[in-house]
Amino acid sequence: DCMDGRNTLRVVSCDVAVVLKERCDVSRLEGDQRLREVIYRVTKRNGAGQLTAAANRDKVKREMGEDLNRLLGGPMVRSVYFTKLVIL
Repeated sequence: DCMDGRNTLRVVSCDVAVVLKERCDVSRLEGDQRLREVIYRVTKRNGAGQLTAAANRDKVKREMGEDLNRLLGGPMVRSVYFTKLVIL
């Protein structure tokens, strides 16, 4: 659940794809709940209002990548994509 720009409670449902750099060992990341928590936290921090405009989504994706890199201990994330984004 997120607030939009008018303080209206919105439900955000999204699928996110994260493209990693070649040298990253994907097997150690599979099933790591902390990745999902980072995506949830960044989405909630920005709110539904930020996700409605394409320019703002780019900012949110950059923040996700930066926070994921901090979690992973270095520059492992090449890019972040919303494969599904629904705001109710």
